[in-house]
Amino acid sequence: YIHKTRLYTKVPRSKVKKLGAKVVTVRWIDINKGDNEHENYRSRLVAREIKKDGRPDLFAATPPLEALKIILSMLASGNKGEKLMVNDVSRAYFCAPAKRQVFVELPAEDQNGDEDMVGELNFSMYGTRDAAQNWGEECARTMINAGFEQGKASPCTFYHKERGIRTYIHGDDYVSIGRDHDLKWLRVELEKKYGLKTQVLGPEAQDLKEYFHYWPGGLLPTSVEKLTLHYYDAVFDLGKDVMAWLQANSPTTLWKSIDRPFEQYLSRNQTLLRILRYPPLTGNEPPESIRAGAHEDINLITMLPAASESGLQIKPKGTDDWIPVEAPAGSIVINVGDMLQELTNGEMPSTTHQVVNPTGDAANKARLTAPVFCHPYPEMVLSDRYTAKPYLHERLSEINSIALRPL
Repeated sequence: YIHKTRLYTKVPRSKVKKLGAKVVTVRWIDINKGDNEHENYRSRLVAREIKKDGRPDLFAATPPLEALKIILSMLASGNKGEKLMVNDVSRAYFCAPAKRQVFVELPAEDQNGDEDMVGELNFSMYGTRDAAQNWGEECARTMINAGFEQGKASPCTFYHKERGIRTYIHGDDYVSIGRDHDLKWLRVELEKKYGLKTQVLGPEAQDLKEYFHYWPGGLLPTSVEKLTLHYYDAVFDLGKDVMAWLQANSPTTLWKSIDRPFEQYLSRNQTLLRILRYPPLTGNEPPESIRAGAHEDINLITMLPAASESGLQIKPKGTDDWIPVEAPAGSIVINVGDMLQELTNGEMPSTTHQVVNPTGDAANKARLTAPVFCHPYPEMVLSDRYTAKPYLHERLSEINSIALRPL
């Protein structure tokens, strides 16, 4: 594992002498994280760097106890489907780049006749004086790059305004609250850099809906095949018109990633029709379950025909307010998806939306609609970071989707 992570680079001992530096000794520490009956030993290689000077700048912050109290209070009070997630980063200090030149003795297992060699640290090592500080800077950098704002009262607290995630970091533990799909996004972001052990606590609410998926070439019931194909073709063509209108009525700088008209990137083979039915409520639904939990669409745009019943709500970016969408019969709501947000560098933001449960007589009625999710060709360039195919796979992995269409 030490070789895999490139913890240190072997260099001649003579290099240390020329620099007038010292070599820090190391040792293995064995810790039983279980008990006498159920042993669970972990071994860790640590440096034995001795404090010989005053370095008040070597400071690593820890979060106040109040941070945990606030998070638990928010989770328990007025919970709207949020969950608690704890991510334990394995060997966290090994992920923090070394900021000064430190040399360590090689462990016996790694000498192999290299008695005249020592290790020059590439990453921080447990037992070195600045390891905790380096890790604090590393994990803060990761959170900021993911769109979090760092706390002012404590550098160990973070808030993601768009996703509503609140996190505090204590040592190598990330503790967060947020909606299920947002926490899954955060987990994926952290797993890009670190090995994690993750635990999640919270309601296991599921959407109260039934659906049927259709892609071109798929099977349809004979009785509705002609009508469904006509509807799909009509909405697909309308989607192309909407895409052309968006490009024609927005700054050309938004479309710098593409080299042909926007509508020409729409793929019939990838565009999905989902026929949705939200059943009448029975009164026996799981606690906190709603017809469709808060989420954003992954694709470019969604063509959403007015449903047979109310319930659709949107939450604009930067607000905490849910706004009802009452679309007239026969109209179509156009929703911007995550891919278009990525393509336009956030200038056309993806909209968070949900479908809430009805009350009164409306609770006895089903809600029907048939959105068409307009997807691009897999090779479409969305940004410097993504083409459409890996972006789709990454987002689907966040929600553990089993409906991933092969590309």
